[in-house]
Amino acid sequence: VLASTPQGMVALSPPLQPTLLAVFTSPALEPMVEAALDILWLVGSVVFADGLEGAAQAREAQKEMVTSLFPQLAKLLMKTDDLSLQKAGANCMSVLASTPQGMVALSPPLQPTLLAVFTSPALEPMVEAALDILWLVGSVVFADGLEGAAQAREAQKEMVTSLFPQLAKLLMKTDDLSLQKAGANCMSVLLRYTSCIQPAQLECAVNIASKLMVDDLLDTAAIDASPLITQLVTLWSSHLAPLLPSLLQTVLHRLSIAKLPSLIQALLIIIARLVNHSSDLKPVLDFLASQRTPNGQDGLTYVLTYWTKYHEKFQGDLNVKVSLLALGKLFQTPDPRFENIQVPGELITDPNNNNKRNTTTTTTDQWTTVPFKLKVTYIFLKDYEKALTKPAPHADEEEEDEDYLGEGSDESQGDTIDLDQLLEDDDIHGLMDDDEFADPTDSIDPLHPVPLTSIIEGWMR
Repeated sequence: VLASTPQGMVALSPPLQPTLLAVFTSPALEPMVEAALDILWLVGSVVFADGLEGAAQAREAQKEMVTSLFPQLAKLLMKTDDLSLQKAGANCMSVLASTPQGMVALSPPLQPTLLAVFTSPALEPMVEAALDILWLVGSVVFADGLEGAAQAREAQKEMVTSLFPQLAKLLMKTDDLSLQKAGANCMSVLLRYTSCIQPAQLECAVNIASKLMVDDLLDTAAIDASPLITQLVTLWSSHLAPLLPSLLQTVLHRLSIAKLPSLIQALLIIIARLVNHSSDLKPVLDFLASQRTPNGQDGLTYVLTYWTKYHEKFQGDLNVKVSLLALGKLFQTPDPRFENIQVPGELITDPNNNNKRNTTTTTTDQWTTVPFKLKVTYIFLKDYEKALTKPAPHADEEEEDEDYLGEGSDESQGDTIDLDQLLEDDDIHGLMDDDEFADPTDSIDPLHPVPLTSIIEGWMR
């Protein structure tokens, strides 16, 4: 209770460090460990709480204590067989590492601790907790606008460089599905450290994603691979050429057997992101066209059929933008194959049936067929109509609209617009603190601030 406020933490700092250190290192004081863990948990949860009066002062006061106690806490948890202590200790470690400030303080002892857990068979029970903590390394320190995030990113670079290969080895040899899923999520956030990971290590990431996409696993398990593949195609597209056939084959095959709508959307968005981030689409289109799907279609026709049919069901504004930008890029790609591809147009309804159209597709649904480019035009016009019916933006957002449309400039009056420019625009990237650490799946995605109408009107030009 005395330690449950930042002011109390500051007052208790001098005696608290040696007291907890004695509890964690002395066998005679073992009955006190659980209470000591509760107090140390407060160090992370109270003093790092945002906006509390005195929290900043308390953080400074606790840095030395956290740095000295964390290695002892790690040793204690590695040797104990008490499940309740392991859980309490893991929660304690997680909360200490759950803020940028905590990450900076924990950097020195955290690296050898996690390395030991990933490489020692005796510490296998600690792997899941270690993955949770390592996931925090990527997810917390990349959160936009958090105080100390930039400093925390710098502090974690060495740790990511040393731990990523060990994490890959661990995930490749384990058959534990829960560890594979947690590890894939963990690896997806670590891929944001683009200067710490060697391109040669990307093959492990592709293989791990493929393990979660095998036929034997349910769609609910396969969907855990989608964030990892999304990061690969978004941040590492320039290094994926040797791995592209394997990656596309994995995505295409899973798409052909997927039933879960959220997985179908995730797989199609992966392909859309690959289109958006590929400087040369020919290898992607050639490979898809060379594949055969269970229904006898070539892979390119199959993907475009699914994509144009499911686009209107995509959830999330960002996913819609990604899909539209990619469809527009394909529309403008001078590939003769697009002229001959027919895709579903409109669902054919029975005029004698008064029921409204079902929102779910069944095997009995009948569709008209239309040329691919005609369907893309229809999609853009339909989404434009939806966008125009939304509430009017505030004045500052209207100004932002004009900036992205390029009104008043000579370039905006041309017949076409380079859709890739929306991804390369300096103003968009200027919204990020550090391009190297751009997270393509959250609010700092370069497409996030771009109004949907800007993408559509740019394509129309």
